[in-house]
Amino acid sequence: ESGQIAPFPTLYWLSCPELRRVVSRLEMGGLIQQLDARLAGDDELAAALYLDHERYINNDGNSQ
Repeated sequence: ESGQIAPFPTLYWLSCPELRRVVSRLEMGGLIQQLDARLAGDDELAAALYLDHERYINNDGNSQ
């Protein structure tokens, strides 16, 4: 492996239909690409996201 972590299969799902619609619209509107661009230019934010993904994978519930 190249040090990449893959937090799937997903453990948590949006169960509220309206919230799912809102999140889907944000994603289709390019939010993920915007976040990717921000992460590419902010090493501190990228490190924090990486640590949060590790916590998610370990399911320790302390992602803050």
